[in-house]
Amino acid sequence: MNRTLYSLLLVALVCLPVLAFAEEDTDSTVSTIDFFQYVADWIAEGSYQQADSILERVSVWVIVWYLEAKISAISMASSIADVVVGSFGFSELIRSSLNTLDSQTSALVFYLKIPDAMAMILSAYLTRFILELF
Repeated sequence: MNRTLYSLLLVALVCLPVLAFAEEDTDSTVSTIDFFQYVADWIAEGSYQQADSILERVSVWVIVWYLEAKISAISMASSIADVVVGSFGFSELIRSSLNTLDSQTSALVFYLKIPDAMAMILSAYLTRFILELF
């Protein structure tokens, strides 16, 4: 709340015409006093709380938009990584390399689904790599 008041004061000082103090005309001085009176009334009535809630809503909207954009980028990068893994034939290369093992070891490796796990790890690595490119 203090930060809001400080920012309002800063805006008031920036928006306040400096030349109004330099002129000897009373109309500009009166308008300057009216401006400060308006700001004081605005703060006293609690209207700044509406501005606070609007800023909160906008910040929530921006955060949600950022998260949705990140989720969309992750799903796109994941699909790109799956295509890369499939097109280079890493899964088949892993399976053919593991088929050269003896039958008991090969059966244990395929029972534990180690080739699928290796493909997932490779896909995750490629997804992270693609996300870093964005």
